[in-house]
Amino acid sequence: MASGPDRPAVTQSSDRLLLLVTFTLLGACFVTGGSSQETGLGAIITQLLAIPVLFYALTLALQRGRVVDAWPSIALMALIMLVPLLQLLPIPESIWKWPPSRSRLDQDLSTAGVSGVHYFSTLAPAATKRAALFLLPAAALFFSALALNRESLRRVLWQVIVMSALGLLLGIAQLGFAQDSILNPYPQYTPSAAGVFANPNHQADALVVGLILTAALALDERRRIRRAGGSRAKQRLLFALCLLFGLGVLLVRSRAGIIIGIFATVAVLIAGRSISLQAARGNWMTRLRLLTVAAGLALAVYAASVGLQVEEIDPMSGLRGLVAKQTMLLGVQAAPLGTGIGSFVPVFEQEADSSFLENEYMNHAHNEYVQWWLEGGVLAIACMVLAAVVLLLAAKVLVRLGDSRLRSNGLAALTAIAAILAHCVVDYPLRTPALAAIFAVLAGAVFSAAAQAKASTFVGRVN
Repeated sequence: MASGPDRPAVTQSSDRLLLLVTFTLLGACFVTGGSSQETGLGAIITQLLAIPVLFYALTLALQRGRVVDAWPSIALMALIMLVPLLQLLPIPESIWKWPPSRSRLDQDLSTAGVSGVHYFSTLAPAATKRAALFLLPAAALFFSALALNRESLRRVLWQVIVMSALGLLLGIAQLGFAQDSILNPYPQYTPSAAGVFANPNHQADALVVGLILTAALALDERRRIRRAGGSRAKQRLLFALCLLFGLGVLLVRSRAGIIIGIFATVAVLIAGRSISLQAARGNWMTRLRLLTVAAGLALAVYAASVGLQVEEIDPMSGLRGLVAKQTMLLGVQAAPLGTGIGSFVPVFEQEADSSFLENEYMNHAHNEYVQWWLEGGVLAIACMVLAAVVLLLAAKVLVRLGDSRLRSNGLAALTAIAAILAHCVVDYPLRTPALAAIFAVLAGAVFSAAAQAKASTFVGRVN
């Protein structure tokens, strides 16, 4: 490493290059990755681009000590990437036969006289290979966010906001054009303000993330104004963007998006200390405001729950719980190995109750957690438990910080992650390259902020 007066220049140059490739990769993932079925040129380009970005970001993270400071999150990322890779390794036949569900398959192989079989824990090696490659852009963006300095990372979060806003504008334009218009990247579907996404619910996720990040930035700007260092014009712009994102979620008509967006906004207000339960104890006006807000939230959630004719825009609305329950049962039969990441479609078609195969094509379980359980087995459960632990540890560090940009950025990213994870209970947002890329950037921002906070000697002076 350079020393003396040359070191800042080298660091600045490295950050500029890393910021440029991060912008490029994230933008490419967003533009080309709006469907969970993406396997075309866009997926190939982003996966190839991710390889040098991953190595460069990891090198900078090592040089700057971020790998040591954020080792729990890096262990989590390594474990997630190992799941499909381990499933592609040959295993003994005796281990392959552990899951009860494989006895029928073994009998079919014997009946057909098939010999010389190569045994893997995955039942769909080709799909698992694609799943391993799918993780490359997300891993590269995670390490990029981890390695960037605070100001550069803040610009990446701004890129997420801008992309979400442009996606909304594209969605609005789609409503005014024909279904086969060039503005509709998925002409097989009726235009529904989905922007770059095939599924309107995933457009809602992107808008909720934009809303959360923008609201946090607006509150941070208000804090800076009180300290005579902020801009009222910038604050007004940020609040206008919040309104735009909120109206966008309503336009998309995603019931889950509306409900999650409401609670996420409240979480941002609490994290930004704009809502304080402690202050309400000694002030009746504050209590009245909180009660009014609570009543408004309850009414909004009720309206979102029963007011939308969700069956008209979401045919899966009545089947999600049943599919998730069936997937959970299939996961028990496939334990402890799982069926292989990416194997859901053929496994569900072969093993599920015939009542599920009459009218609907099940491309996902519409619940990320039970689908990971089915496909990844016990190792996937370990990933989910470790993820919960490291996120809680990061949240604990960030909450204890004093008012600072580091705290507001980290908690905003953490709230956005929580919103996406909440939606994973009834959908599959992380199966789309666009949202997986955004999620990876948010995760990197959270763990970068937590690592920098722990490494700071004077926590209260972090900016």
